[in-house]
Amino acid sequence: MNDFTSPVYFKLLATLKEAGYQLMPLIDLAENKYPRAVALRHDVDRFPRRAARMAEKELCQSITSTYFFRRKHILHHPDLIAYIASMGHEIGYHYENLAHCRGNADRAFREFTDTLRALRKITFAFGISMHGSPFSRHTNHHLWRKHSYTKLHIGYEAFLDFNYHQVAYITDTGRYWSDGSMSLRDSIPSAFTRVFLPKKKYTTDELCQLISKDQFPSLVILNIHPQRWNDKRIPWIMEWIGQSVKNRLKLLIRFLHKR
Repeated sequence: MNDFTSPVYFKLLATLKEAGYQLMPLIDLAENKYPRAVALRHDVDRFPRRAARMAEKELCQSITSTYFFRRKHILHHPDLIAYIASMGHEIGYHYENLAHCRGNADRAFREFTDTLRALRKITFAFGISMHGSPFSRHTNHHLWRKHSYTKLHIGYEAFLDFNYHQVAYITDTGRYWSDGSMSLRDSIPSAFTRVFLPKKKYTTDELCQLISKDQFPSLVILNIHPQRWNDKRIPWIMEWIGQSVKNRLKLLIRFLHKR
Protein backbone atom coordinates (compact mmCIF):
# COMPACT_ATOMS: atom_id res chain seq x y z
CA MET A 1 0.00 0.00 0.00
CA ASN A 2 1.41 3.40 -1.01
CA ASP A 3 2.21 5.92 1.68
CA PHE A 4 0.23 9.18 1.68
CA THR A 5 -3.11 7.56 0.96
CA SER A 6 -6.24 7.64 3.14
CA PRO A 7 -5.95 4.02 4.36
CA VAL A 8 -2.40 4.68 5.55
CA TYR A 9 -3.41 7.91 7.30
CA PHE A 10 -6.25 6.21 9.14
CA LYS A 11 -4.02 3.27 10.00
CA LEU A 12 -1.77 5.82 11.74
CA LEU A 13 -4.72 7.24 13.68
CA ALA A 14 -5.95 3.75 14.60
CA THR A 15 -2.45 2.85 15.84
CA LEU A 16 -2.44 5.96 18.02
CA LYS A 17 -5.85 5.09 19.47
CA GLU A 18 -4.79 1.52 20.19
CA ALA A 19 -1.77 2.87 22.06
CA GLY A 20 -4.01 4.93 24.32
CA TYR A 21 -3.63 8.37 22.75
CA GLN A 22 -6.52 10.82 22.74
CA LEU A 23 -6.91 12.48 19.33
CA MET A 24 -8.11 16.07 19.33
CA PRO A 25 -8.02 19.51 17.71
CA LEU A 26 -5.34 21.98 18.74
CA ILE A 27 -7.73 24.07 20.81
CA ASP A 28 -8.21 21.16 23.23
CA LEU A 29 -4.46 20.72 23.70
CA ALA A 30 -4.07 24.47 24.20
CA GLU A 31 -6.72 24.67 26.91
CA ASN A 32 -6.33 21.39 28.80
CA LYS A 33 -3.71 18.99 30.12
CA TYR A 34 -3.58 15.39 28.95
CA PRO A 35 -1.20 12.55 29.89
CA ARG A 36 -1.20 11.05 26.38
CA ALA A 37 -2.56 13.05 23.45
CA VAL A 38 -2.08 13.87 19.78
CA ALA A 39 -3.45 17.10 18.35
CA LEU A 40 -4.26 16.84 14.65
CA ARG A 41 -3.40 20.02 12.77
CA HIS A 42 -4.18 20.38 9.06
CA ASP A 43 -2.55 23.23 7.14
CA VAL A 44 -4.70 23.57 4.03
CA ASP A 45 -2.19 24.99 1.57
CA ARG A 46 -3.95 23.86 -1.63
CA PHE A 47 -6.99 21.94 -2.85
CA PRO A 48 -9.46 22.72 -0.05
CA ARG A 49 -11.90 20.09 -1.31
CA ARG A 50 -9.37 17.43 -0.39
CA ALA A 51 -9.45 18.88 3.12
CA ALA A 52 -13.24 18.48 3.13
CA ARG A 53 -12.94 14.82 2.13
CA MET A 54 -10.40 14.22 4.89
CA ALA A 55 -12.67 15.99 7.38
CA GLU A 56 -15.60 13.76 6.36
CA LYS A 57 -13.53 10.58 6.81
CA GLU A 58 -12.28 11.76 10.21
CA LEU A 59 -15.86 12.43 11.30
CA CYS A 60 -16.80 8.87 10.30
CA GLN A 61 -14.14 7.73 12.78
CA SER A 62 -15.49 10.10 15.49
CA ILE A 63 -12.33 12.23 15.20
CA THR A 64 -12.23 16.01 15.24
CA SER A 65 -9.17 18.03 14.28
CA THR A 66 -8.04 21.54 13.31
CA TYR A 67 -8.07 22.95 9.77
CA PHE A 68 -6.12 26.13 9.05
CA PHE A 69 -7.19 27.96 5.87
CA ARG A 70 -5.29 30.54 3.84
CA ARG A 71 -6.70 33.94 2.88
CA LYS A 72 -7.58 32.89 -0.67
CA HIS A 73 -9.66 29.98 0.63
CA ILE A 74 -11.42 32.14 3.22
CA LEU A 75 -12.41 34.64 0.53
CA HIS A 76 -13.33 32.16 -2.21
CA HIS A 77 -14.54 29.01 -0.39
CA PRO A 78 -16.56 30.19 2.63
CA ASP A 79 -19.25 27.52 2.16
CA LEU A 80 -16.67 24.73 2.19
CA ILE A 81 -15.10 26.10 5.37
CA ALA A 82 -18.52 26.35 7.00
CA TYR A 83 -19.21 22.75 5.96
CA ILE A 84 -16.03 21.49 7.66
CA ALA A 85 -16.84 23.53 10.76
CA SER A 86 -20.34 22.01 10.84
CA MET A 87 -18.75 18.59 11.39
CA GLY A 88 -17.26 19.80 14.69
CA HIS A 89 -13.74 20.44 13.41
CA GLU A 90 -11.86 23.52 14.62
CA ILE A 91 -11.17 26.19 12.00
CA GLY A 92 -8.19 28.58 12.14
CA TYR A 93 -6.40 31.13 9.96
CA HIS A 94 -3.27 30.00 8.06
CA TYR A 95 -1.85 33.47 7.63
CA GLU A 96 0.87 34.68 5.25
CA ASN A 97 0.28 38.42 5.34
CA LEU A 98 3.82 39.59 6.00
CA ALA A 99 5.11 37.68 2.96
CA HIS A 100 2.16 38.84 0.85
CA CYS A 101 2.77 42.47 1.83
CA ARG A 102 6.53 42.14 1.22
CA GLY A 103 7.52 42.86 4.78
CA ASN A 104 5.28 45.88 5.36
CA ALA A 105 4.09 45.04 8.87
CA ASP A 106 1.39 47.71 9.11
CA ARG A 107 -0.21 46.78 5.80
CA ALA A 108 0.13 43.10 6.68
CA PHE A 109 -1.63 43.60 10.01
CA ARG A 110 -4.53 45.41 8.33
CA GLU A 111 -4.84 42.58 5.82
CA PHE A 112 -4.61 40.01 8.62
CA THR A 113 -7.35 41.75 10.60
CA ASP A 114 -9.64 42.01 7.57
CA THR A 115 -9.17 38.32 6.73
CA LEU A 116 -9.71 37.20 10.31
CA ARG A 117 -12.92 39.23 10.37
CA ALA A 118 -14.06 37.49 7.17
CA LEU A 119 -13.26 34.08 8.65
CA ARG A 120 -15.18 34.84 11.83
CA LYS A 121 -18.24 35.69 9.76
CA ILE A 122 -18.07 32.08 8.54
CA THR A 123 -17.34 30.32 11.83
CA PHE A 124 -15.68 30.61 15.22
CA ALA A 125 -11.89 31.01 14.92
CA PHE A 126 -9.67 30.86 18.01
CA GLY A 127 -6.25 29.85 16.67
CA ILE A 128 -3.83 30.91 13.96
CA SER A 129 -0.85 29.27 12.26
CA MET A 130 1.65 30.94 9.98
CA HIS A 131 2.12 29.69 6.42
CA GLY A 132 5.77 28.93 5.66
CA SER A 133 5.87 30.95 2.39
CA PRO A 134 9.11 29.16 1.39
CA PHE A 135 9.80 31.37 -1.62
CA SER A 136 9.54 34.63 0.33
CA ARG A 137 12.35 36.11 2.39
CA HIS A 138 9.86 37.10 5.09
CA THR A 139 8.87 34.88 8.03
CA ASN A 140 5.19 35.46 8.65
CA HIS A 141 5.15 35.20 12.44
CA HIS A 142 7.65 38.08 12.59
CA LEU A 143 4.54 40.22 12.12
CA TRP A 144 4.05 39.84 15.88
CA ARG A 145 7.31 41.63 16.60
CA LYS A 146 5.40 44.84 15.92
CA HIS A 147 1.74 43.93 16.39
CA SER A 148 -0.23 41.79 18.84
CA TYR A 149 -2.63 39.01 17.92
CA THR A 150 -3.92 38.63 21.48
CA LYS A 151 -5.70 41.98 21.13
CA LEU A 152 -7.78 40.33 18.42
CA HIS A 153 -9.04 37.69 20.88
CA ILE A 154 -6.86 34.97 19.38
CA GLY A 155 -6.14 32.19 21.84
CA TYR A 156 -2.99 30.73 20.34
CA GLU A 157 -0.47 30.87 17.50
CA ALA A 158 0.48 27.30 16.66
CA PHE A 159 4.23 27.95 16.32
CA LEU A 160 4.58 30.32 19.27
CA ASP A 161 2.22 29.26 22.04
CA PHE A 162 2.93 25.60 22.75
CA ASN A 163 5.75 24.36 24.94
CA TYR A 164 7.80 22.40 22.43
CA HIS A 165 10.12 21.24 25.19
CA GLN A 166 7.21 19.05 26.31
CA VAL A 167 5.17 18.67 23.11
CA ALA A 168 6.72 17.03 20.06
CA TYR A 169 6.10 18.59 16.64
CA ILE A 170 5.93 16.16 13.72
CA THR A 171 5.02 17.27 10.20
CA ASP A 172 4.51 15.66 6.80
CA THR A 173 6.16 18.65 5.09
CA GLY A 174 8.34 17.35 2.28
CA ARG A 175 6.13 14.25 1.90
CA TYR A 176 7.79 12.41 4.77
CA TRP A 177 7.48 12.66 8.54
CA SER A 178 10.04 14.72 10.46
CA ASP A 179 10.42 17.55 12.95
CA GLY A 180 10.52 19.89 9.96
CA SER A 181 14.22 20.64 10.36
CA MET A 182 14.80 20.10 6.63
CA SER A 183 12.12 22.69 5.78
CA LEU A 184 12.80 26.37 5.27
CA ARG A 185 10.27 27.59 7.84
CA ASP A 186 7.82 24.81 8.72
CA SER A 187 10.00 23.71 11.59
CA ILE A 188 10.21 24.08 15.33
CA PRO A 189 13.78 23.53 16.55
CA SER A 190 13.34 21.19 19.49
CA ALA A 191 15.74 18.67 20.94
CA PHE A 192 12.70 17.09 22.58
CA THR A 193 11.25 15.89 19.26
CA ARG A 194 14.63 14.65 18.01
CA VAL A 195 15.00 12.42 21.07
CA PHE A 196 12.13 10.34 19.66
CA LEU A 197 12.79 10.97 15.95
CA PRO A 198 16.59 10.98 15.55
CA LYS A 199 16.42 10.27 11.81
CA LYS A 200 15.71 13.07 9.34
CA LYS A 201 12.89 11.23 7.57
CA TYR A 202 10.25 8.64 8.53
CA THR A 203 7.54 6.84 6.61
CA THR A 204 4.07 6.49 8.10
CA ASP A 205 4.73 2.79 8.67
CA GLU A 206 7.87 3.67 10.64
CA LEU A 207 5.85 6.06 12.80
CA CYS A 208 3.33 3.28 13.47
CA GLN A 209 6.16 0.98 14.55
CA LEU A 210 7.46 3.58 17.02
CA ILE A 211 3.96 4.03 18.43
CA SER A 212 3.39 0.27 18.79
CA LYS A 213 6.74 -0.13 20.55
CA ASP A 214 5.89 2.70 22.99
CA GLN A 215 8.79 4.77 21.60
CA PHE A 216 6.62 7.75 20.70
CA PRO A 217 6.25 11.01 22.69
CA SER A 218 3.33 11.32 25.11
CA LEU A 219 2.23 14.69 23.73
CA VAL A 220 2.39 15.39 20.00
CA ILE A 221 1.20 17.90 17.44
CA LEU A 222 0.89 16.20 14.06
CA ASN A 223 0.85 18.60 11.12
CA ILE A 224 -0.92 16.94 8.19
CA HIS A 225 -1.36 18.70 4.83
CA PRO A 226 -4.52 17.24 3.23
CA GLN A 227 -3.40 17.84 -0.36
CA ARG A 228 -0.59 15.30 0.10
CA TRP A 229 -2.94 12.40 0.84
CA ASN A 230 -4.51 10.98 -2.32
CA ASP A 231 -6.21 7.68 -3.13
CA LYS A 232 -6.42 8.21 -6.90
CA ARG A 233 -3.33 7.32 -8.86
CA ILE A 234 -2.92 10.43 -11.03
CA PRO A 235 -3.32 13.02 -8.21
CA TRP A 236 -1.01 10.88 -6.05
CA ILE A 237 1.67 10.84 -8.78
CA MET A 238 1.26 14.56 -9.51
CA GLU A 239 1.65 15.41 -5.83
CA TRP A 240 4.72 13.16 -5.58
CA ILE A 241 6.35 14.82 -8.61
CA GLY A 242 5.44 18.33 -7.46
CA GLN A 243 6.74 17.78 -3.94
CA SER A 244 9.97 16.22 -5.23
CA VAL A 245 10.62 19.32 -7.34
CA LYS A 246 9.71 21.61 -4.45
CA ASN A 247 12.09 19.78 -2.10
CA ARG A 248 14.96 20.33 -4.53
CA LEU A 249 14.10 24.00 -4.89
CA LYS A 250 14.11 24.35 -1.10
CA LEU A 251 17.56 22.78 -0.94
CA LEU A 252 18.78 25.28 -3.53
CA ILE A 253 17.28 28.20 -1.60
CA ARG A 254 18.82 26.91 1.62
CA PHE A 255 22.22 26.69 -0.10
CA LEU A 256 21.94 30.22 -1.49
CA HIS A 257 20.95 31.59 1.93
CA LYS A 258 24.10 30.12 3.44
CA ARG A 259 26.41 31.76 0.89
